[in-house]
Amino acid sequence: MATADLILVTADVLTLDRDDPRAQALAARGETLIAVGQEAAVRALAGPKTELIDAHCHLLSLRGQQLLQADCSPARARSIADVIRILKEEAARTPKGQWDFGGSYDHTKLAENRHPTRHDLDRVSAEHPVHLRNNSCHMGVLNSLALERAGITRRTPDPQGGVFERNADGELTGICREEVHFLLPGLRRLGLRRGRGPGLRRL
Repeated sequence: MATADLILVTADVLTLDRDDPRAQALAARGETLIAVGQEAAVRALAGPKTELIDAHCHLLSLRGQQLLQADCSPARARSIADVIRILKEEAARTPKGQWDFGGSYDHTKLAENRHPTRHDLDRVSAEHPVHLRNNSCHMGVLNSLALERAGITRRTPDPQGGVFERNADGELTGICREEVHFLLPGLRRLGLRRGRGPGLRRL
């Protein structure tokens, strides 16, 4: 199969097809579109000289914050045990009490096929608050010390635009969805400062 010269991914493509009006990606060779469809299928047309453009990226997150996080991407972490090992290695290089950050884990690629929880991350360190960011950038996981540092308990209500995930007993799992995970490493991004947002305090 011939490869594409250009692939655009993470896009919102209007196909003008009544039965399938939107797609995630497209591929072109020269001035001709050769594929429009789901991202995985279109990415399969990439070759060594294909120019790949992500149509939706956050530069600060992609090139800034990720450089400060331990890499827990599928290439390095194939299980929760791998994630814990990588974060432990990072914690060993981090002064006690300071944050231990990890990122880019993909729960769908982990052997357990689930997100890590705070109890998993508690195995990393009892002396470092831990924040693990999902590759979607729409959620993250905190260990128990991180939750404590933030003043987040089972009684803490969900802030607007985010969710503190809880288990069937109402206990925090450590999984924080959407805007909530931006609480770490600072609260300013949510506008949640001391005195704003019940149960939350400056980190």
